Amino acid sequence: MTRQGGVSSRHRLVDTLRTTHPLVPRIVPLFALVLALSGCAAQGDGLTVFAAASLTDALQPLGQGFRERTGVPVRFSFGGSTTLAQQLARGAPADLFIAAGPAPMDLLEGRQLLLEDSRRTLLTNSLVLVARRDGISELAAPDLLSDRVSRVALADPALAPAGVYSQAALESLGLWEALQPKLVLGLDVRTVLAYVERGEADVGLVYATEAAGRESLRVLFTVPPAAHPQVQYPIAVLRGSGRQQAAREFIAYLESPEALAVFEGQGWRAAPAGASPAG
Repeated sequence: MTRQGGVSSRHRLVDTLRTTHPLVPRIVPLFALVLALSGCAAQGDGLTVFAAASLTDALQPLGQGFRERTGVPVRFSFGGSTTLAQQLARGAPADLFIAAGPAPMDLLEGRQLLLEDSRRTLLTNSLVLVARRDGISELAAPDLLSDRVSRVALADPALAPAGVYSQAALESLGLWEALQPKLVLGLDVRTVLAYVERGEADVGLVYATEAAGRESLRVLFTVPPAAHPQVQYPIAVLRGSGRQQAAREFIAYLESPEALAVFEGQGWRAAPAGASPAG
């Protein structure tokens, strides 16, 4: 609909010029050609991918690698998965969505906004507790209730799947209710990292991949996988995408050995073959 509307608008503009200036008949063909070419460029300017903020460091080089391989540029919009899903549900244009948990993807699937049979689990992750390297050096889960810890940062469960996993873990460990006065909620895991790095929280619950390679932070412990739902990163093509084939090719690229080496180098784990996202 948008492309058709744009073409009609260009035709009306050309017709108006043709009737309002005596010299226009000589330049209208050239002007119309320029407009047509600009319209083609707009339709072929690459893929738009909405993705969880925790994927920023991995996806940016992979987007460049895909462009070098195929000639198709990839633009990313990173943020909290729940917020991104809400934007897509309200009509934000995108070709692909990669979430940090099944619930945001379920929202879009429930509204029939995903291309049929395109959804799958791309990656899995772990949850860890981190502190500044010059801060707390040793800590067990029950110690979060002690006077050694005054502020515990985690992603807001209402805004990001990382928060859902964190809440589930703290509930499983019997700490959720008692920790309420100490909790500092962030938009996503990147915000949680910033809180800890700036000293605005003593510790924070983040994905293991976020903590990897950050010299300013130390991992205090890994949350037992049994304490929370498996961390899943589903990916799917949006039904409204105008570049569905290119979007499928990008998914295939992200599942290739080349891309998986990048993910695994940052601590991600490939989803088991044939795995389907939990709904």
